[in-house]
Amino acid sequence: MSTISAAMQDSPPSEAIRQAVGIHISMLSRQTRRDYAGFAVGKRRKMEIVPFIAKEIAKKILLQVVLDDAGMAADAVVVAKRIEEVLTAYPETDAFLIASHSLEESEPARDELTRQITLDLLQAYTPVTIEHERECAAPLSNGWKMWEVIPAGEEPAYRWQRTWSGKVDDDFIGFDNDLSIGRIFHIDHIQQSDKWFWLLGYPGTRMRREVPASGWEDTMRQAACRVERCYKSVVELNRASKDI
Repeated sequence: MSTISAAMQDSPPSEAIRQAVGIHISMLSRQTRRDYAGFAVGKRRKMEIVPFIAKEIAKKILLQVVLDDAGMAADAVVVAKRIEEVLTAYPETDAFLIASHSLEESEPARDELTRQITLDLLQAYTPVTIEHERECAAPLSNGWKMWEVIPAGEEPAYRWQRTWSGKVDDDFIGFDNDLSIGRIFHIDHIQQSDKWFWLLGYPGTRMRREVPASGWEDTMRQAACRVERCYKSVVELNRASKDI
């Protein structure tokens, strides 16, 4: 279990929320922070990015706590909507500082945004800590967590075809219509020759990634599904940023 995961599980629920929010904000890519902050106070801000940021923060929080709403667990969509409202209402002068290269300017602004999101959720919900098993919190050998594993029932949704016509079935390219979204393949004569490696595709425009661009899975099906999951995440972020 990572130090961060262990600390969050050992913290009170309210502190687990604060840490989940703070860690995610601090790990946003520089470009995502700039889109939210703008290039001057209140100028050229891409507020379309806000729903994506809010949804990712909500997912991180709900991995650590259950947000009780009158006896019912709050839905991730509803939680994300509340976070989105806080992000939207955050003062433009403070939002601009979040993307500052100066830690003396950016850290207080991020801390205050974290405080406001945490306070809003604590006023709306009663947080209850989730007791994860240690093995569930630990990363697998391919870097993904147990709850991120491709389940047995998940099947590829896009079109996959052989990379090389007439060759054996160990190398495939996936397509979203005519756009190549990624590649999956075996590599012979290496220690992990039984694994399926995958690469995320490049659509010809600059991609902003908040997800890995390569890795491996145990089966061809899992590798194809992993590419599709990562592709969808990248497309969603780029659509919010109006880059696709």
